[in-house]
Amino acid sequence: MTAAEVIARFGGPGSLAAEVGAKPNTVTVWKKRGRIPAEWWTRVASAAERRGIAGITVETFAAALAAEAEAA
Repeated sequence: MTAAEVIARFGGPGSLAAEVGAKPNTVTVWKKRGRIPAEWWTRVASAAERRGIAGITVETFAAALAAEAEAA
């Protein structure tokens, strides 16, 4: 799952930012870079669980990073 997909599932950068305590601009940068930094994975996964958004876990982020590294 891409950063853009995760952000969209929360309803956009502002919604995700509010859920995890980040600035909306920070989340927009994640989208542009195509990656959510590892230090935010736990907060994003916890927010997804609280909101009932399936498929967003720390393991999801780790798998996406591994696939990206493998493709490089």
